[in-house]
Amino acid sequence: MSLAVSRAQSVSLAAAIANSLTVQTLLRAKQQVSRSILFTTLADTQRRKRLRKKVLGIT
Repeated sequence: MSLAVSRAQSVSLAAAIANSLTVQTLLRAKQQVSRSILFTTLADTQRRKRLRKKVLGIT
């Protein structure tokens, strides 16, 4: 798919895509930290399957 956009629009679109990727990376890291804190500090958080190290961000 192609679009006809001005130079300013293409620059702002590229910046928005870069910002979106940065936000996704930061949110993923925060989720891993939250999971590791929750599952190690709260009582009665027994799971049938243990969370993988990748999910907890330990690796």
